[in-house]
Amino acid sequence: MEEGDEKHTPVVKVAVVGGSNCRNIIMEGDDDISLNTQVLSEGGLKIAYAAEKLEELSPEERDDLKVVVMHIGTCDFPVEKEEHAEHL
Repeated sequence: MEEGDEKHTPVVKVAVVGGSNCRNIIMEGDDDISLNTQVLSEGGLKIAYAAEKLEELSPEERDDLKVVVMHIGTCDFPVEKEEHAEHL
């Protein structure tokens, strides 16, 4: 962990691996912890290849990770811009 702001909030480095639905994911910490998140996404990412996305990071970056979130194997909803998923 790194030291954060003047309150010495711990900073945890997180990698999020997922398909296109993770591209703009934002993870936030709270008063006790700050998250430094890097998203590694690829449209249509197959479960079998998800761990390989971590190879996009340098060995040093991988060593600094404390949490890896894999959000894969989800289906996209066929939603038009004006529709909402709960209406399908």
